[in-house]
Amino acid sequence: MKSLKLLFVFFLVSIASCNLEDPYTLMTGVTIYVSEKTIPETGYINQPVNISATGNAYNICYSSLKINLIQGSNNFNYTLFSSANYESHGTCGEILLTCDSIVSFTPKTVGNYIITTWTDPYHFEKDTVVVTEP
Repeated sequence: MKSLKLLFVFFLVSIASCNLEDPYTLMTGVTIYVSEKTIPETGYINQPVNISATGNAYNICYSSLKINLIQGSNNFNYTLFSSANYESHGTCGEILLTCDSIVSFTPKTVGNYIITTWTDPYHFEKDTVVVTEP
């Protein structure tokens, strides 16, 4: 009976040790934040307002970095952030990946447009673009 118990414990340990593969993780559209930006202080209606920005990722598991500018719930609010895909098989070597891009919006009315930029998970910066008639 004792040998049967030992055989059962050996069997359980053998099964548990078979799954030694690294964990696999795949995420798309992961926010990686903006490290640098240039936002104009003024703009004109019906003319594009160009914003340049840089996004950074810090290991080789990130790919397809891009800069995003999303209009908010009203026409005067926008969010600027960077995103990427993340794919890992357990380890990710450290390396700096960078994405530089220019995004734009074309204001249709005069007013103050607020651009909120996410610079890290806990901080954001707000810039105002004053739009007038040409």
